[in-house]
Amino acid sequence: MEQIYLDSIKCVSGDAYEIIASIFHTILFNRAVGTVKPKDHKIEGYEICYVSVSDQGINERLSTEIKKFVKKLNASESKAGEFKLHFTKPVMWSFSSQTWEEWILEIKIIEQQLQQEEESNNENFGKGIREQVKKIFKKIITHVNFTLSNQDYFPQIKDSENPIPFKFKFETTIL
Repeated sequence: MEQIYLDSIKCVSGDAYEIIASIFHTILFNRAVGTVKPKDHKIEGYEICYVSVSDQGINERLSTEIKKFVKKLNASESKAGEFKLHFTKPVMWSFSSQTWEEWILEIKIIEQQLQQEEESNNENFGKGIREQVKKIFKKIITHVNFTLSNQDYFPQIKDSENPIPFKFKFETTIL
């Protein structure tokens, strides 16, 4: 199993959903196979644009998981956690599955007051988050492109009807 650790992000609670969504939609879009219809998104205030697979089922599934995670983060004392995406394959002669690729994002919620202090100390706070997210996007695209040249990296595709033919699941942890 390959684990891909993405750079950690600090943001205010109100921005956490959009930032997490942008990162994991980018992963899912880049793992899509065949003809998929892209959907453009923009995170207002950060000038971040990203693309997702235009599939209501995938979008609802990711949205539900992110909302639950952000709610848990806000309720936690640490305000820190990990959001993970596992791509899985079936294990031969078993009803279980095995993760072949795992994407891990650590995120910390900072208080609005702390953000304002950071903004007054560094007027480029939003630019810093934008640069972090762009760096993560670059890491995702670089990794996906690198693995595309290695056919042994991927499990056999059995369901080519879905935009993302690999089974996947989400996991969240509060730190």
